Amino acid sequence: MDPSAILAPDGLISAKLPGYEHRPQQLRMAELVGRAFVDKKHLIIEAGTGVGKSFAYLVPAIEMVHSQPDKRVVISTHTIALQEQLIEKDIPFLKKVFPNDFKAVLVKGRSNYLCLRRLAFASVHQDRLFGSESELKNLWRIEDWAGRTRDGSTRSIRFAVSPRVWRWVCADRNSCHGRSCQLFSKCFYQASRRQTRAAHILVVNHALFFADLVLREKQGSVLPSYDAVVLDEAHRIEEVAGDHLGGRISPGQVEYLLNILYNPQKQKGVLPLSDTARSARQAAVTARSANEQFFAALAKWQRDFGRSNGRLSEPIVMDNTLSPALCQLAELLRELSLKSDEDQLELAGYAGQAQELADQLQTLLEQKVDSAVYWIESEPLPHGRRGLPRCKLVCAPINVGPDLQRLLWSKTDSVVLTSATLSVGPSELPTGSQPQEPSADDFEFLRSRLGLTQVDRARLGSPFDFSEQVTVHVEAGLGHPNDSQFLPGCCQAIKKYIQMSRGKAFVLFTSWQMLTSVAHELAEFFDEQEIALLIQKQGTSRTHLLNTFRKDTDSVLFGTMSFWQGVDVKGPALSNVIITKLPFAVPDEPLIQARMDSIRNKGGNPFMDYQLPEAILRFKQGFGRLIRSRADRGIVAILDSRLVTQRYGQRFLQALPKCRVTVND
Repeated sequence: MDPSAILAPDGLISAKLPGYEHRPQQLRMAELVGRAFVDKKHLIIEAGTGVGKSFAYLVPAIEMVHSQPDKRVVISTHTIALQEQLIEKDIPFLKKVFPNDFKAVLVKGRSNYLCLRRLAFASVHQDRLFGSESELKNLWRIEDWAGRTRDGSTRSIRFAVSPRVWRWVCADRNSCHGRSCQLFSKCFYQASRRQTRAAHILVVNHALFFADLVLREKQGSVLPSYDAVVLDEAHRIEEVAGDHLGGRISPGQVEYLLNILYNPQKQKGVLPLSDTARSARQAAVTARSANEQFFAALAKWQRDFGRSNGRLSEPIVMDNTLSPALCQLAELLRELSLKSDEDQLELAGYAGQAQELADQLQTLLEQKVDSAVYWIESEPLPHGRRGLPRCKLVCAPINVGPDLQRLLWSKTDSVVLTSATLSVGPSELPTGSQPQEPSADDFEFLRSRLGLTQVDRARLGSPFDFSEQVTVHVEAGLGHPNDSQFLPGCCQAIKKYIQMSRGKAFVLFTSWQMLTSVAHELAEFFDEQEIALLIQKQGTSRTHLLNTFRKDTDSVLFGTMSFWQGVDVKGPALSNVIITKLPFAVPDEPLIQARMDSIRNKGGNPFMDYQLPEAILRFKQGFGRLIRSRADRGIVAILDSRLVTQRYGQRFLQALPKCRVTVND
């Protein structure tokens, strides 16, 4: 079926959806995606805010599985909000529109499902596993829910679940025995797997998708085979892929496992308090001591010999007693003979986890992953505490392109990458335009970072009229952001723009330090103005902050980089976005530094080839928080004078949709 039969002004959607607004860009995007599927080509397509990207790729995806029932399409997103929109709203609506039925499922990781065998284990041993009455009550509520739930997934739980309790009862890869489990026929996770294999369209998140890619190379998989992929919110791909292609280990990961096995202070854990498990309990105690000693020695090494940013140019020569201790623990757990088969299965899973941690640590210490950067990441001590900071060992690929070429681009017939922010070229797309043929440079940054050599490209403008809906104010007189007088001037400018909109603002920062300083300086101002100031803090819930912001429509939210993207606030609650500084990545962060070094060693210019295009993409994402519907109106204030004092500054403004720009001296 031609996409126009669905998306045109007189198409099937218009008949089912009152007030449906035809968008030429949406129909054109659907045509391009459909052609990529048929021709088995990869496609990059940037589509401005309001195009309706989800319908534009769902329609050809559904048509593909209709015409070829043996085909399967994966739709991967970064945010939970978009997944929920697809599975709860968009796909159910399209099911009513399309004449033929199709099956679509939301695929979640194993730990999102209740394991009935582990729940029974936790129930039997609850006295030695849980140390508080609140945890026991939480377990009892889960037991009650387990008798009523149909899917056994966290999505269907309607009460707060303690993470500590859930870890004892959720499905776990290491302790799963598949068909040999007595409860296999009742297993919620296995039921979800059967539904996944029967589905035509799989909705997943990027983390699960890239974890599956890595697992496939090890002859495993979470997802069944598929023929085409749509990567929505594709501007996050390099980051997520790098996380899964690299590795990390922290003292907290080891503590987490050891606390499950045996906590000597509380006399709690899965290891039975009997003579038969005495050696295993002692091995857990030994591993706990080795964990503390190793990471304390690592922190001391970093303090005495390491670089200020923690980057490691060669393997660290230090005594690793932790890996042998974990290996010994794993061996004793495997050898332990218990009366109950269920207890035996549970311990076998933990033995696997101990061995994985031992191997991961050795891999990181010896720097066995090629073409990766390694570093020690220090965690600041809580306020008032003295001593060495806790730290972790981390590695990530300098360039994910070769891995993605091997794992994805060469293995999948068609991959479509889409987002509102994928190109760094000038925006010359008037409202209602047809796709613009991108210049060679527009997607070069994305292609080079992801290793995409053979790919079709297109850009689509937004149906919104930014020239009428947005005014951009640029502050040219605040000086360079590194000058000592910038912060006071920045605070005064924030006051001015907050008063212009009477709140209703996001103030976007590039560092926690600046956010904290400005929040301190302006606390009295917000009190005087009777405007609620919501401040993002490390560890706080972004969802909670956003919900509070939406309810108090005059409030102001201070946020760092996580608020520059993936945040959708429509209506009067947000009519002002203040960008304090251009979002250049910190050049001495180990991964950024390594990528810049790699570009420099190949004869490139790290600033022009990496820092600038990446900052432009982030800048576009921050700008994009303001206008989310045709009815939205507002201002974007940019306090960084480099937009007008530096030659490259024009590239930031040129990348934005056409709108009114005012420069204030």
